[in-house]
Amino acid sequence: MERSEVTMLRKQIQSAIDKANIKGFEVNITNGTYDGDGNTGRFKLEFGKIDSSTGVAASPERRAFTEMATLYGLTPDDLDAKFNHRGTTYQITGLKTGRPKFPISVIRVKDNRGFKFPDRVVAMQKRWKGSDSNPSTLAGMVSAGEAGE
Repeated sequence: MERSEVTMLRKQIQSAIDKANIKGFEVNITNGTYDGDGNTGRFKLEFGKIDSSTGVAASPERRAFTEMATLYGLTPDDLDAKFNHRGTTYQITGLKTGRPKFPISVIRVKDNRGFKFPDRVVAMQKRWKGSDSNPSTLAGMVSAGEAGE
């Protein structure tokens, strides 16, 4: 089993989940892993009940963000906000306090792939949004290893 096969399988499973049209829940399959023998692998299925007032699925990360965003230089209103980092648009999806170096969870807007970011990078991008300064230039001061996957 190769990486491309795992990626293709994940997309096929996600497509089947989407076609099932499960009402009231958001159901996703995470990126998969496969064992060294090349014959077995695993995916994680995640689901959350959709909040009727927001239309977004609940999760522990979303709840943590709304409760503790101010401790990380952000506001609860920044949840679901978009920001640009090095020419790519991301959307804030939550906070995971167990990751002190990369506590902010985001998705890359173009493909919904999840990433984790340092809080100071996200706060800096949000602070400079809309100013005449170029956030990409400001983000260039951050080392390439600070945006984690």
